[in-house]
Formats: sequence, C-alpha cells, structure tokens
Amino acid sequence: MNSKLSKKQIEAAVEWWSNALKSPKFQTIRPGDNDPGSRPALMAEVMAEKAHKAPEEESAYKFKEALRKLLKKGQVRLSVDYGPCRELGECLAEAGIDPSMSLPWKTHMSFHDDGVQVACGYGEPYVELLTE
Repeated sequence: MNSKLSKKQIEAAVEWWSNALKSPKFQTIRPGDNDPGSRPALMAEVMAEKAHKAPEEESAYKFKEALRKLLKKGQVRLSVDYGPCRELGECLAEAGIDPSMSLPWKTHMSFHDDGVQVACGYGEPYVELLTE
C-alpha cells in the first residue's frame, strides 16, 4: 500500500484532519440508541468533549505540516479508535499536541483511485471528500 497520493488527495486529507482537530466528534454509539447500556458511552462522550482543548495555532500548523509530509511518502491508513493510529499519533507528537481527546473517535479515512473517504463516528457511513 505504497501508492502515491495526488496533491488534491493530500490536501483534502490534511484539511479534514485539521478541522477535526479543532472540534472533534467523540461518538461511541449511534445517535438515537436508547439501549440502557449506552449510558456509560454517552457519559464518556460528554467527558471527552469537556476535556478537549483545541491546539494553539502554531501547533495546529505543525500538525498539518507533519501530516502532509507523511502523506507525500505514500498511501497510509488513517484511523482513530479511542486514540490515534501510529501515523496520526506521530504527527500529533511532532506538533507537540497531546493525543488524548484530540481527534474524533471511531474515525477511518481511506484513499482510493483519486478519491478520499472518511467515516467519522461509530457505525457512520463513509463520506466522499474528494472525487476527481
């Protein structure tokens, strides 16, 4: 999985993660799930939102640059469960950003042909960010 990404794919991915860093979605269950067992998950979401602190402008810029550099090397899988994948974690660390409560939970980004797709939140469908 080392195929090169286009400049448009890289920029679409960098902008999406940059915006997600400012205001991440901490979703562990599907909206409208009334299962009594979902209460702890909802509490976790509320606590994560309160704990989130948007990074300073300089740190956000460094994150974008680190991610751009990573994506220029080739195609990777980018994801967050409750914490970031290794690649995103390294970009956060390079920017001096604490990885806890910094990116949206249950998020997966994939690259295909000339496009970029992202699914943000538990069980959410993929949304096309870019098609050429």
